[in-house]
Amino acid sequence: MNRLQEYLVRAGRDLGIQVIVPFEVGLPSGEKVMAEALLPQLGAPKGMLVFQSFQSDDKVWNISNELSKLGFGCSMYCEPPPEEIFDAENYKEMFVEWGWTSEADLMPEWMK
Repeated sequence: MNRLQEYLVRAGRDLGIQVIVPFEVGLPSGEKVMAEALLPQLGAPKGMLVFQSFQSDDKVWNISNELSKLGFGCSMYCEPPPEEIFDAENYKEMFVEWGWTSEADLMPEWMK
C-alpha cells in the first residue's frame, strides 16, 4: 500500500467513509483501469475513483467520460510527501466537496 492509499484508508476509518484499495474498473472496450482507491459512498452513484496524478493524467482524463457513463466520479492528486502530516480535516473538506451519494441514513454526522 502506498502513502496515498494509507492516508485514504486512515481518513476513511477515522471519518466513517468506506475506502477500497486498490480498485480495478473494466471499461466497455474491454480495457481495465486500476485506481488507487474507490470511495463508493462519495462523488457519483458508484463512487469516486482516485488516481495518482503523475501516473496517468492523460489516460484518466481520456477515459473519464467512459467512467462517468459507468457511474463513477474521478479525482486525481499526488501522493502525500514524506514530510506531510496526516490531517483528517483536509479529508473532511475533500469528501464534502465530492458529496455524499449513498443512503442518507448512513451519512456521517460531520457531513450533515
